[in-house]
Amino acid sequence: MAEQCLAHTLALHPSVPYIRQHLQVVRNILKQGPDRGFGHLAASHPVS
Repeated sequence: MAEQCLAHTLALHPSVPYIRQHLQVVRNILKQGPDRGFGHLAASHPVS
């Protein structure tokens, strides 16, 4: 879900470099497994 959201945001704003970086981070976390790393994401990116 986070990956889809970031991919959509990147499509809307392709020139913003940090969106691409966040997408890579999310994909790396997803490769590690669904339960690792999401505490960090929740802490640094509160969902409104």
